[in-house]
Amino acid sequence: MMANKLQLSVECSDDMTTWPRVAEVTLTEPLIALVERMQKIVADADLYSATKFEYSPRWLSPEDGSVECVELVVTDKDFYWQALLISSSIVITTDHIMIDELPN
Repeated sequence: MMANKLQLSVECSDDMTTWPRVAEVTLTEPLIALVERMQKIVADADLYSATKFEYSPRWLSPEDGSVECVELVVTDKDFYWQALLISSSIVITTDHIMIDELPN
């Protein structure tokens, strides 16, 4: 499988600050396998979501602040990344990717 590079829009919990507006992520075979394993855990345990520190997104926009505590969030249907703007409690979140649309 060839890796797919995606650019995901980023939303912020605080409209009064600047943040990276785009995150670039490459969907590699190991990342897809991780998402599928986490989806199975969510489904088997009847959870809403599972999270894991996972720093693969490249947060674009050099004028915007850095991020920390980057988490991959997986539900039974989709996944996305969330992070904190550095030295704050301001959460940013990427667009969601539907698991059933992942390449095989």
